[in-house]
Amino acid sequence: MAYAATLAGLDSMTPQRLQRLLRGRSAEEVFADLRAPRARLVSRLMHAEGAPDQRNPRTAQIVNTWRRASVDTDPAFVWERLVASNTVAYRRGSPGYPSRLVDDRAAPEVVFVRGSIAQLDRPCVALVGTRSATHYGSGVAAELGADLSDAGVVVVSGLAAGIDAAAHEGALAPERPAPPVAVVGGGVDVVYPASSNRLWARLELAGGILSEAAPGAAPERWRFPLRNRLIAALAHVVVVVESHKGGGALHTVTAADERGVTVLAVPGSVRSPASEGTNSLIADGCGVARDAADVLAALELACAGSNYALGPRTGPCGQRGFARNSPPAVTARLSPDERAVLEALEDVATPFESVCGRSGLGLALTAVTLERLATLGLAARSGSGWERSAAGRR
Repeated sequence: MAYAATLAGLDSMTPQRLQRLLRGRSAEEVFADLRAPRARLVSRLMHAEGAPDQRNPRTAQIVNTWRRASVDTDPAFVWERLVASNTVAYRRGSPGYPSRLVDDRAAPEVVFVRGSIAQLDRPCVALVGTRSATHYGSGVAAELGADLSDAGVVVVSGLAAGIDAAAHEGALAPERPAPPVAVVGGGVDVVYPASSNRLWARLELAGGILSEAAPGAAPERWRFPLRNRLIAALAHVVVVVESHKGGGALHTVTAADERGVTVLAVPGSVRSPASEGTNSLIADGCGVARDAADVLAALELACAGSNYALGPRTGPCGQRGFARNSPPAVTARLSPDERAVLEALEDVATPFESVCGRSGLGLALTAVTLERLATLGLAARSGSGWERSAAGRR
């Protein structure tokens, strides 16, 4: 990891260049190439970037800069500085690297973390929106952050001013069961905006801060669309709380659409410019998020078949919470109706009418209950009927 972290921190090393150079090679091999004849690395970089002329002066200049840096940089020292600053680096595919990013088409080769991101294996919802949030938008974001965290959902956002900060503030209240995670545009040690210094410190202590930019990297403008793609890739559901027309949060929506991630939008006043983007999303057919219950309903569908599902327990605001499935525990907390329908199923396809008759429930209630059992992983459609899943047979 020391070599990968060192490469990521080189001047002019973009995530795309790092991905191209490390494709199929170890970071140590690439670092060694910096001290080899120039043609080897220049040729590889130019070929990857589609440059037909291997004498391209810009590319040669970049490689020469890297070569000089390699002579003056000791990867072991880089690693020591990371450890001393409580920063951890993860290479794609290594233990600790976020599992939802591993197979993403634009997965970063290296991510840097302060705090903990282990909670990213739970259901995640991205709460995003404008930096110029209204009082209404900030209040909704904070409320959603608190309610979703109470339900065991990890709130992911960008730690920018406005909606992002409000969402994190809500999720960071004491004793929340699911600590939030921030994905930032610069280095995890570069507080931006400066006014968020206290919030950054709280997130590092109680949640996690993640970036593909090396420590010390400035939050340059070009980094934020890249940051937004990571937010979308980590989330099971993206919720846009407030967005101006053409606002940056819509980059996250585009990235979510490209990945098949569900997007919801919070409706706002038609007189408010801060809600122009979200209201347009809704007009175009986007799902509506009025409260945490709407988000949890979408999240339950997004997580169907995963290791997590909504359970009957309630949080302070009355919403159901997500918990990891364990087949014996799931069946133990079934409602009487759910148990009756499960017992009416067989290990082979059972006609829907037979399930209705055996359970003693009406058509509508039986249909709803079967879908609920499917979400819990206990039942599955089979042809024109239903059958118990492997988990439902235990």
